[in-house]
Amino acid sequence: MVFSGFRFIWTTRPRENPACPPVRVAILVPKRIFRKATQRKLIKRRILEAYRRNKILIASSAGRRKHTVHLIILYTHREILPYSRIEKDLVASMKHWLTVYEKNL
Repeated sequence: MVFSGFRFIWTTRPRENPACPPVRVAILVPKRIFRKATQRKLIKRRILEAYRRNKILIASSAGRRKHTVHLIILYTHREILPYSRIEKDLVASMKHWLTVYEKNL
Protein backbone atom coordinates (compact mmCIF):
# COMPACT_ATOMS: atom_id res chain seq x y z
CA MET A 1 0.00 0.00 0.00
CA VAL A 2 1.41 3.37 -1.01
CA PHE A 3 0.76 6.40 1.20
CA SER A 4 2.29 9.80 0.41
CA GLY A 5 5.76 8.68 -0.60
CA PHE A 6 6.00 5.50 1.42
CA ARG A 7 4.95 1.96 0.68
CA PHE A 8 4.14 -0.30 3.63
CA ILE A 9 4.46 -4.06 3.35
CA TRP A 10 3.57 -6.07 6.40
CA THR A 11 2.85 -9.47 7.81
CA THR A 12 1.75 -10.59 11.25
CA ARG A 13 2.91 -13.58 13.24
CA PRO A 14 1.65 -14.95 16.55
CA ARG A 15 3.85 -13.67 19.33
CA GLU A 16 5.50 -16.73 20.87
CA ASN A 17 7.59 -14.87 23.40
CA PRO A 18 6.04 -12.01 25.41
CA ALA A 19 9.44 -10.30 25.52
CA CYS A 20 9.40 -10.03 21.72
CA PRO A 21 8.74 -6.47 20.46
CA PRO A 22 5.24 -5.91 19.03
CA VAL A 23 6.61 -4.28 15.85
CA ARG A 24 9.76 -5.04 13.85
CA VAL A 25 10.66 -2.53 11.14
CA ALA A 26 12.90 -2.59 8.07
CA ILE A 27 13.54 0.46 5.92
CA LEU A 28 14.26 0.15 2.21
CA VAL A 29 15.52 2.84 -0.14
CA PRO A 30 15.79 1.69 -3.78
CA LYS A 31 19.25 1.56 -5.30
CA ARG A 32 17.71 2.01 -8.74
CA ILE A 33 16.70 5.59 -7.85
CA PHE A 34 19.50 6.56 -5.42
CA ARG A 35 22.73 5.15 -6.79
CA LYS A 36 25.06 6.47 -4.10
CA ALA A 37 25.14 4.66 -0.78
CA THR A 38 25.57 7.95 1.07
CA GLN A 39 22.25 9.17 -0.33
CA ARG A 40 20.45 5.96 0.63
CA LYS A 41 21.96 6.03 4.12
CA LEU A 42 20.94 9.67 4.65
CA ILE A 43 17.34 8.88 3.73
CA LYS A 44 17.32 5.75 5.94
CA ARG A 45 18.63 7.73 8.92
CA ARG A 46 15.95 10.37 8.46
CA ILE A 47 13.18 7.77 8.18
CA LEU A 48 14.49 5.82 11.17
CA GLU A 49 14.59 8.94 13.34
CA ALA A 50 11.07 9.95 12.26
CA TYR A 51 9.85 6.42 13.02
CA ARG A 52 11.64 6.35 16.38
CA ARG A 53 10.00 9.61 17.46
CA ASN A 54 6.51 8.47 16.39
CA LYS A 55 6.54 4.70 16.84
CA ILE A 56 4.05 4.91 19.70
CA LEU A 57 1.33 5.32 17.03
CA ILE A 58 1.90 1.77 15.80
CA ALA A 59 3.37 0.10 18.88
CA SER A 60 0.41 0.94 21.11
CA SER A 61 -2.08 -0.68 18.76
CA ALA A 62 0.07 -3.68 17.90
CA GLY A 63 1.05 -4.19 21.53
CA ARG A 64 -2.57 -4.84 22.55
CA ARG A 65 -2.78 -7.79 20.19
CA LYS A 66 -1.02 -11.10 20.52
CA HIS A 67 0.80 -10.68 17.22
CA THR A 68 4.16 -9.35 16.14
CA VAL A 69 3.96 -7.06 13.12
CA HIS A 70 6.83 -7.28 10.64
CA LEU A 71 6.73 -3.97 8.76
CA ILE A 72 8.77 -2.87 5.75
CA ILE A 73 8.78 0.83 4.94
CA LEU A 74 9.77 1.48 1.33
CA TYR A 75 10.73 5.03 0.35
CA THR A 76 9.09 5.88 -2.98
CA HIS A 77 9.93 9.57 -3.43
CA ARG A 78 12.23 10.39 -6.34
CA GLU A 79 14.27 13.01 -4.48
CA ILE A 80 15.89 13.44 -1.08
CA LEU A 81 13.45 15.32 1.13
CA PRO A 82 14.26 17.33 4.27
CA TYR A 83 13.65 15.66 7.61
CA SER A 84 10.58 17.75 8.43
CA ARG A 85 8.81 16.64 5.25
CA ILE A 86 9.80 12.99 5.74
CA GLU A 87 8.46 13.05 9.30
CA LYS A 88 5.19 14.69 8.25
CA ASP A 89 4.65 12.20 5.41
CA LEU A 90 5.65 9.21 7.53
CA VAL A 91 3.27 10.13 10.36
CA ALA A 92 0.40 10.56 7.89
CA SER A 93 1.30 7.23 6.29
CA MET A 94 1.50 5.47 9.65
CA LYS A 95 -1.93 6.75 10.66
CA HIS A 96 -3.45 5.62 7.38
CA TRP A 97 -1.72 2.24 7.60
CA LEU A 98 -3.00 1.81 11.15
CA THR A 99 -6.62 2.19 10.03
CA VAL A 100 -6.07 -0.41 7.29
CA TYR A 101 -4.27 -2.73 9.73
CA GLU A 102 -7.04 -2.56 12.32
CA LYS A 103 -9.70 -3.23 9.66
CA ASN A 104 -7.88 -6.37 8.52
CA LEU A 105 -7.50 -7.91 12.00
